[in-house]
Amino acid sequence: MWCQRDSPPTPSPKRAWLVYRTADSADGENLDNKTSKQHGKQISSLLKAIDSKQDMASLFNSNIINDKFLAGFAKHQYHPKTTKSYLMSLCHFYSFALSNYCAVNISKEQILSVKENVTRWSASFSKRVLKPSLGKDGRLARFN
Repeated sequence: MWCQRDSPPTPSPKRAWLVYRTADSADGENLDNKTSKQHGKQISSLLKAIDSKQDMASLFNSNIINDKFLAGFAKHQYHPKTTKSYLMSLCHFYSFALSNYCAVNISKEQILSVKENVTRWSASFSKRVLKPSLGKDGRLARFN
């Protein structure tokens, strides 16, 4: 498996978030502090929402993310823009996991598969975000 190559000991989820927060972006540039903190907090919140034990392997399971986060938690708690932001943070996390040692025993193929699903879901939220909303008078009020 991919993560078993001369990797350091598996960090706790909290330690993994600290590593991720200070990580490079997928293109090798350092993420600015505000962005990396936001990604880390969103990934941490998403993990808490989908798995009470906060097992990081849950982040790599499309069914859990779809059933517990998208269909359950996010549908009732978040605006589409917020959900899209969480999904994009998850995509960045997968890019990080592909280019660094991960904290769970997941193959690159599985990471790529889940990342592809999350990218498609994020794109579907883009379409929802761009739908115009009408005010009470029937005029264009804003884009959601």
